[in-house]
Amino acid sequence: MIGCGCDTPEAEDGYDCDGNELPEYQIGDLVEGGIVYYVDETGGHGLVAALEDLPGVYAWGCTDGMVSGADGTAIGTGLQNTLDIVNGCSDTNSAGYNAFNASMGGYEDWCLPSKDELIAMYNGIGNAGPYGDISNFGNGWYWSSTELDDGYAYTTFFANGYTTDEVKSYPHMRILVVRSF
Repeated sequence: MIGCGCDTPEAEDGYDCDGNELPEYQIGDLVEGGIVYYVDETGGHGLVAALEDLPGVYAWGCTDGMVSGADGTAIGTGLQNTLDIVNGCSDTNSAGYNAFNASMGGYEDWCLPSKDELIAMYNGIGNAGPYGDISNFGNGWYWSSTELDDGYAYTTFFANGYTTDEVKSYPHMRILVVRSF
């Protein structure tokens, strides 16, 4: 949660820093530039996925070694992983760079989802979701922002949710971008 200032570092649960009640979001809502696929315990914050893939296919990039810090797997680590990729790698045709520079749905603060964020997306609005595939993302392979080691990063297959690692130089993965709200 974003802090409200020195005297009140956090807003009260269910309220913003101005005391306004936060709306309760549900998985599948079309808001904040995308489709909600994760909501935190307050119901007022979470993650949305853009309504379509970035055009084209990409390599994860950064194949000349490890990217310091791009190893977060948990929900909430995708943005930091993406920042680490952009700051630690000069490859401007990479998945992370293109996700970070995306402009979609009226927003410009997108990132490449972490491994667990991508899995949550598949389980929330993809084929494993309670309402079936409401995302219409298709059955392709998607990069996460989570690096395994100097040669591999994690991917998820949206046909069945299978998650594995892939060679970072593989140039045929799709990108779904996400943002927090």
